[in-house]
Formats: sequence, structure tokens, C-alpha cells
Amino acid sequence: MSLTLSIVIVSFNTKEKLRKCLSCLDVARHQVIVVDNDSADGSQDLVKSDFPQVQLIESSENLGFGRANNVGIDYSTGDLILFLNSDAYVKP
Repeated sequence: MSLTLSIVIVSFNTKEKLRKCLSCLDVARHQVIVVDNDSADGSQDLVKSDFPQVQLIESSENLGFGRANNVGIDYSTGDLILFLNSDAYVKP
């Protein structure tokens, strides 16, 4: 039995950290969800242009970390959910 993984990342004005974080993930193998808390640094555009396979949820307000993670859960389809901070960089 193979389990599927959803990765939920909450972001708020962490564009360059988010870029590095997403670059470390196998976005073709796992469902990756970025919940953006109304960033003003271009984080949303980065996800759209450089990581189109990533599911981007754009909040019109800063929901805070906990509520934003709950939004990510609502969109996840995996058997398992990994909450990953945008300043965490996964190694193979």
C-alpha cells in the first residue's frame, strides 16, 4: 500500500526562502499547497511563474499561521499531511 503526501506551506513575505523551499521538493510526486497570507513581496507571482504545479491559495488577509494551516488542510488530498515552514529546506 502506497501512501500519498500533501505538503502544506504557509507563507508571509518570505519570497526568497519560499523559492528555496519549493526548489527542494519533488512537486511532481507530492501535492504541494502554499497558503499565502496576503504577502506584498511577490511571493504569489513567484509560485505562479516558477512553480505552476504547486497549488496556491491566496488569502486576502493575514490569517495567521494556525488558521492558514487549517485552510491548507481543507485543500489537501493526501493520506498524510506535512506542515513545512517556508524557511525549511528538505534534503533528498
